[in-house]
Amino acid sequence: MVNKKNRTILNWFIFFIVFPSINILGNSITFYIFIYLLYKFGDFWNKKYSGKQFFMLFATAIVISTASGANIYMERHLGIGQSIQTLIQYMYWIFAAAFFSVNFFKINRIELSKWVFYGIIAISIGFYVLPFKLDLGSLIIETSLTRNAFVFTLLATMPISFYYLFHKFKGNQLLVFFPIYLFNIVLTNGRSGAIIGVIELMFIAAVIYPVFNKFLKVLLIPLIALVYFMQTDAAQIYLEIVANKVEPIAPRLSRMMRSEGDGDLSSDKSWLHRKLMIDKAFEISEDYPFLGIGPNNFKYYDSKMNTYWQYERLTNMPLDYYNKRSAHNSYVQLIAETGYIGLLLFLVIILFPVYYLFRIILTQDISISHLPLIATFGIALHFYAISALTGALPWVVLGISWSIIGTFKKKI
Repeated sequence: MVNKKNRTILNWFIFFIVFPSINILGNSITFYIFIYLLYKFGDFWNKKYSGKQFFMLFATAIVISTASGANIYMERHLGIGQSIQTLIQYMYWIFAAAFFSVNFFKINRIELSKWVFYGIIAISIGFYVLPFKLDLGSLIIETSLTRNAFVFTLLATMPISFYYLFHKFKGNQLLVFFPIYLFNIVLTNGRSGAIIGVIELMFIAAVIYPVFNKFLKVLLIPLIALVYFMQTDAAQIYLEIVANKVEPIAPRLSRMMRSEGDGDLSSDKSWLHRKLMIDKAFEISEDYPFLGIGPNNFKYYDSKMNTYWQYERLTNMPLDYYNKRSAHNSYVQLIAETGYIGLLLFLVIILFPVYYLFRIILTQDISISHLPLIATFGIALHFYAISALTGALPWVVLGISWSIIGTFKKKI
């Protein structure tokens, strides 16, 4: 078990992973806390742990891709110093995953999930009530997040926080947190995040309330059928009714249901922007299919974007503007930056926990200890709508998920 002092440091590490409000010399405060944890916990990466071969192979792919990308001319790139900094950050994130894969069950999980909950409270206050940024040069304190970052953080942490809530509250008291979390996501006026949030809450309910688990198992196929039905003309009358109810809380989600304005994906600039970035990623992959252009280089690479003129609503901004934007999709970002080798390794890392989650749901073996797997499922879905690989939070969630797999299964 972890001693009291190290437990306190771990708690603060978790809190600032969820609420990344302090940046020192260009790095999150969690980077410096993790260096301390490395010193205290020793060479944990040399131990046998679940997912080790995949994490280490992905780390190797990042190193090779960084070296390969250094030989590709990118006019706006800041040079070798920037590449080294990105490489160090990726090693930190991957080693954070390894750390939690090794040590998760040695940590007080109730206490850890409690600090996740505290972090959610902090980012919610920062997002809705007290957003500010204090820039002191080498020290930056910022409580505000973008909407996408805020929603992603909620999806990555909400299931884990329920581990604490389950042990703290019982019965009707615990039920209160389901609508609270739902409104916290819906009020962001996001679209994909709100849908994924509802899915996560359904899975969480199936874990906490065994009766609902039986219903979820039965409902999996009907839910897939419902998604298909929603694409038909016959569903429009029902969508209109739901859209009227949703509109006061989430106007963008309401417009998406009606296929009106920016809710019509065929004319939604945000959606078209994402499609253009997908096109850019595949253009890059045609030239650099195996190793990519190097991690975090997507926005520095000037692509021809041959499909740019097909998206008429985007042409009010110059091509240079879009070449400086992020991929808005973590998977296509990986295709461009690490090639198909990096993408394949990452898919194994993120999809095996999802496979395991569905397997234990169908066999009704799911328990409260499996809640982090739901977080992995949520971020796996949301990665399609956001570039969020460059941060410690998703890697910590992945490390925890692999630790759970290794504990509950002798063979992977």
